[in-house]
Amino acid sequence: MSRAGIEVDDDFRPLDADGRVVHVGLHAVGSILAHQDWMRTKSGVGIAVASAWKAIQAITAQLT
Repeated sequence: MSRAGIEVDDDFRPLDADGRVVHVGLHAVGSILAHQDWMRTKSGVGIAVASAWKAIQAITAQLT
């Protein structure tokens, strides 16, 4: 299992070591996310698309 990756909040914003959002305008998606193993599960495209979709929803919600 991949033990590296970026921790994110529910809106896919990267978190620092204390669990605080690094920057409200920054989002992380795809294979750089923590707690996923896209190579073993062969779900890289699915993780990329699903996490990008969720991040886009969060971004558009901030704009309205």
